[in-house]
Amino acid sequence: MLNQLLSFHTWLRRWPTALRVVWMTRLLLAMGFLPTGLVKVLGQRFTTMSLDTSVGFFFEAMYRTGFYWNFIGGMQILASLLLLIPATSLLGAVLFFPIILNIHMITSSVGFVGTPILTAMMLLASVYLLLWDAHRLTPLLHPRAHVWSAPESDLPIDRTEGLCYAAAFGCGLVVMAATRGFVSGATMPTMLLGSLLSGLAGVAWWLWRTYAPRANRP
Repeated sequence: MLNQLLSFHTWLRRWPTALRVVWMTRLLLAMGFLPTGLVKVLGQRFTTMSLDTSVGFFFEAMYRTGFYWNFIGGMQILASLLLLIPATSLLGAVLFFPIILNIHMITSSVGFVGTPILTAMMLLASVYLLLWDAHRLTPLLHPRAHVWSAPESDLPIDRTEGLCYAAAFGCGLVVMAATRGFVSGATMPTMLLGSLLSGLAGVAWWLWRTYAPRANRP
């Protein structure tokens, strides 16, 4: 059983699609946490819902804790930034998991309609990131375990593809910032289109590298 799991992990690490999913997951999770974390760090309310609702009452109580509210936001921002740096992405995933697990439990228990579905998807995405680096986590779970080698992807992300994803992330971050009132909402359509086109350009470049004749590849 263990050998089968190791073989699957090795196959997953080499599969080019899995690598793209990992990086898209990191970018999307960071995109979702950075603006909401900044709201808390700046001491702003997360929602304007009435105190007569369980959601409004809970978040108002959290807001009035003051420093703890700022601390939660700071941890969200820290986890997001760590996810975006290749050398610290595992640490970011480890930090992100308990935060999103807590958020999912909160949104589910207070009856935040629709949000538990989104947080459940973010929780599953966080688990995927942890499984991606399972070879580095096993010593934490078992003191006698050893870090096993994990191969690189058969088709790594090159500079052009990476720049496309970075542009998609930047435009998407502006869209998310607009939803929290940090930038003008008038920018949302343009930035949303820019994020979509940049992401598609990155995927198109990857597919061209995959299926183009070897002699024509960069």
